[in-house]
Amino acid sequence: MRFIKSIPVVMVVLTLAATSANAAIIVDATSSAAKNTYLGTGATVTFLASAFSGFNLSSSDKLVVVLGSEVASATNGFNSATYNGQTMNLVVQKGTAQNFPTAAIFYLDNPGAAGDLVLNVSGMRGLAASVYALSGTTTGVGASNGATTNSVSLTTLNDNSLVIAGAMYSGSPIPTASNLTAGPGISYLYSSANKSLGTSYETVATAGSFTPTFDHGGVSVAAEFAPVIPEPATLAIGVVGLMMVLPRRRTR
Repeated sequence: MRFIKSIPVVMVVLTLAATSANAAIIVDATSSAAKNTYLGTGATVTFLASAFSGFNLSSSDKLVVVLGSEVASATNGFNSATYNGQTMNLVVQKGTAQNFPTAAIFYLDNPGAAGDLVLNVSGMRGLAASVYALSGTTTGVGASNGATTNSVSLTTLNDNSLVIAGAMYSGSPIPTASNLTAGPGISYLYSSANKSLGTSYETVATAGSFTPTFDHGGVSVAAEFAPVIPEPATLAIGVVGLMMVLPRRRTR
């Protein structure tokens, strides 16, 4: 006698997690302005919103400010910064020697509408400021560094991150970077001598070593800002095993 034994249907579900590449950060707007007066110990200086002509960050999620000056005394530095009344975060500051340039980077997440930039500084011969409005960033900041030369090494932590760098020079012309996209720069005259701040930015596709390099400058600073990382995309594949019939012979 012959009979058929069936193996039941087997359902196999395979879930694959596919993560999209990080999207690039968008530079929405940039601008620069300068003050050419002496700023003593604990001085407060205000850049009105109108000083940064055409600068609009109403739809941006991050504000980055690059500052530069020449140090006038042993008591010096960029002490604090606010934008539209909100306290900014200091990322990096480099250059503290008297009669030499200094530079710093501050940032603010979700800055909102345009407003005044208010700085508290000590011992500065004039002051230059470049502002960046960014979209598509995660909160906070990645790698940062400063150097007392015209180039600064950085090891970025994220793919497609945006690096913003600046170089301050106690002279002219404005420093420019050979391996970055040109950003805003500005010169001002103090005590019959020019002072110049140059800034640049670049999207670094792969995380790792990157060295912003300006053609001249007494001090340089750089900071990395990471892009928003997409949520993983889940792909479900259903594989259905067909019924298999295996004949078996049984004899009596």
